Amino acid sequence: MKHRWVGTSRAYGGLAVVNLGLETKAKPVFAFLKKFEWKPGEIDSVMLAIQNGTKPDAAADAWIASHPDRVKRRVAITQ
Repeated sequence: MKHRWVGTSRAYGGLAVVNLGLETKAKPVFAFLKKFEWKPGEIDSVMLAIQNGTKPDAAADAWIASHPDRVKRRVAITQ
């Protein structure tokens, strides 16, 4: 699998690396990730929950449950 650095990322506060075949293999996933971004403090709550023992899936589910409008907008962009 080949990857390349594509510049800065709003979602991860710095670097962005992509799988070069992702846009072709999984267009909806690529579209979602391209538009995805965390607002300041959002990733912190997920990371803190995981650090405090919450399973990653449960921490992500809690964030999704707390931000249904943002999730709905992001999912709608990719459909």
